[in-house]
Amino acid sequence: MTVESCDRPGQGIGLRPAKPEDLSDMVRLVDFMGEGPALQFWRGQALPIERAWQGQGLSGPPPLATSWRSAVIAEMEGEIAGLAVIAPLVEQDATARRLPGLVRPLQELENLVPGSLCIHVLSVYPAYRHRSVARTLLGHVLGKSGGRDVSAICAAGNFPAIALLAGSGFQPRAVRPSEAGDYMLYLRALGAG
Repeated sequence: MTVESCDRPGQGIGLRPAKPEDLSDMVRLVDFMGEGPALQFWRGQALPIERAWQGQGLSGPPPLATSWRSAVIAEMEGEIAGLAVIAPLVEQDATARRLPGLVRPLQELENLVPGSLCIHVLSVYPAYRHRSVARTLLGHVLGKSGGRDVSAICAAGNFPAIALLAGSGFQPRAVRPSEAGDYMLYLRALGAG
């Protein structure tokens, strides 16, 4: 994956492909985004939590079954500020019923939008929030969609994420309850601007 540097005048936000040495930050950003369920999921796996923090679980089982190679890092002030992880949803996954209750609703929602480019992770460190990092990452993702629908799932109570998605043309499509609270599927349909 090639990511052009896209520093924005006055904002100092740069984007670049993720590297293996970014994995610790990526795991932390996934945890911030999920407000804890990702670590709960890892604790329930054979993967020791220490290895998860070192980033060795990011390419493991759902909900993080995407590789660091599909990630984009946002930097500000020479530091990692945020992360986007995207991957196309090729087909429906019939294994949703066998997944742990914590992640089952996420797979059920993904199954509703096969063929879309899914934003698996869009997360910003707290120190960099309200500085257009998430908006810059989302703009990059939309630019890479190749004309296909773009989907995202977020917690029903994550009002900043919902506002960001709605402001970028995403529409709510479905809701699923989970052990961690309700999750909502958002879709930006082909041609939405």
